[in-house]
Amino acid sequence: MTTYSLYSDKGFRLFTFWEPKEKMPAYIRLCMQTWKKFLPECEVVLLDYSNLEEWLGIDVYDEILFKDFSLPKQADAIRCALLKNTADYGLMLIQY
Repeated sequence: MTTYSLYSDKGFRLFTFWEPKEKMPAYIRLCMQTWKKFLPECEVVLLDYSNLEEWLGIDVYDEILFKDFSLPKQADAIRCALLKNTADYGLMLIQY
């Protein structure tokens, strides 16, 4: 199992999930810019289908997650997996 710390070289990691990333509304992008501006000690990690394996590992989720779950349920499952992977360190998640 891959474990990730709440901390990075930059400081805290702040995770959020949005899919599809290309269709993210402008106000959400503005929120992310605001986090980066006012939380410079945070590394903002935008999760989407393209990088889930990097953060969750290959054996953490099944393809059924994408086929049968609505996006809000997918986001909940991803948050749970992140909590499991960062259990020893803590986790900061932003939900829209």
